[in-house]
Amino acid sequence: MTKNKNNIYILLLIASIFSALLYMIISLKSDFSIMYNVTEIIGRKQFLFHNFIINNYMYDGTLYIINPGLLTYLFGNTFIIKFLVTLSLLLVYMFLIYKISDMYLNKNQKIVLFLILLCGISRDYMLSIFLYNSFLYQVVIFLGVYYLCFKLFNSNKLLKIIIFTILIILLGINSFYCLHTIIIPYIILELLYNYKKQKIKNGYKFLIFFITLFLLYLFYIIIANNYYLFTISYKLFDIKNRFLSLIDIAISIFGIGNGYDLITNGKYIIYYNNMSNYSLSSIYGITILFRLVFMLFTIVVMPIILIKNKNKNEMKINKLAVFNFISIVFNSIFYIFLGIASYDIVDIKYYIFNYIIMFILDIYVIDKYLLKYDVIKKLIILFFNIFIILNIITNHMYIFAY
Repeated sequence: MTKNKNNIYILLLIASIFSALLYMIISLKSDFSIMYNVTEIIGRKQFLFHNFIINNYMYDGTLYIINPGLLTYLFGNTFIIKFLVTLSLLLVYMFLIYKISDMYLNKNQKIVLFLILLCGISRDYMLSIFLYNSFLYQVVIFLGVYYLCFKLFNSNKLLKIIIFTILIILLGINSFYCLHTIIIPYIILELLYNYKKQKIKNGYKFLIFFITLFLLYLFYIIIANNYYLFTISYKLFDIKNRFLSLIDIAISIFGIGNGYDLITNGKYIIYYNNMSNYSLSSIYGITILFRLVFMLFTIVVMPIILIKNKNKNEMKINKLAVFNFISIVFNSIFYIFLGIASYDIVDIKYYIFNYIIMFILDIYVIDKYLLKYDVIKKLIILFFNIFIILNIITNHMYIFAY
């Protein structure tokens, strides 16, 4: 956030990178590695049937045409192959985050963002990104499609627009959910801001975008004829559980507790090492308190500051915030009413992209509006340093327990 603290952040970043790699190695060698290995199962089918698009293997709205699990199966499904495949996908994930954050943050701010993402903000986030290829695969698609949408609408060269469109289609056919998480919200965003200007600039871009959307939906309608894609459900009890599940996702992403007990037991239970009893003075309890503060800032305080200072914010930041809001609304509508909730860790992948955007907005707000006060600046830096160290320690204590 500040240049004089940059060296400390670089050291913490190096520690976080080694920590994340160690976490991934331990996880891959543990019993966790046999869970959610969807990409490997599908890769085996793709290899045996010599076909990238066959019936009955669209899993959880994701069609694994570009499938890292195929490489895992082809080269022996050993630990080292799993590690290299997961690492390669992780590098793509980090590269895309770097390219997207580069649009909105400066160098020091990007270091802070990577610290948040690599230190291990929660167990479920770490498992989703550093172990389960199928989860990371979904998030990579979201990031890639968003980046291409941004480049498409900010390019004036027809050849680049055509290339970006083709790439969006190639990525988009891999995940049904990128349509309502990325593409539709981005169209609405651009239409909204063009409407405010009382003119539609470069209308052919919108035409290309709508054609892209139509082709993707047509593709999924054809696929849906051969696969049970989703079921519309209006049962009151089920919808109530889905609302609760949205709270679960937030709780799980920030690593505060086992939110899924809201559904199964009707109560909230803190988890670490399968223990529901803990002390607030323990390292787990202290970590949870820090994560709670961070969650409240991200979900409550940051949006309020952005709205209050909407005329002072950079236009690109306002657009990013509006896009993310639209994306979360559409994502939640599909999540609640179209039967994709499973009340398990698998649900997190639908929202990791949105939370990455929220972390970018967090950093912007803190740097622009809070660090100008000397006392608040010192408190934020102290809080952040402790927050990073606690996350590294507690996540490794959790995984070593297994």
